[in-house]
Amino acid sequence: MNLERLQYSFIKELERKNTKICAADYGVDAARFQAFVYQLQKDGYISNVHLAPDSGLDLKKAEITYTGMKYLAEHFEWIMPYRDAMDRKVWIEQS
Repeated sequence: MNLERLQYSFIKELERKNTKICAADYGVDAARFQAFVYQLQKDGYISNVHLAPDSGLDLKKAEITYTGMKYLAEHFEWIMPYRDAMDRKVWIEQS
């Protein structure tokens, strides 16, 4: 899995106000996805991610930080390919 593309996809989905993103969308198990999202928060790309009552992630108040917006801008060449991708998982796997 291309970690840079996965980061881009997650941040981009938050930018689109998609707060229902889940592990199944990316084909990873829930624990790995949760660890990935918390790492994004720890690294300063996103903020306000909390554990939901069902042990999932509560992204309703999640925000993209300046660092996250900068990351999207640095990967501007992915804007159109990502938008046009029929399947996020396939796009993420591409090199």
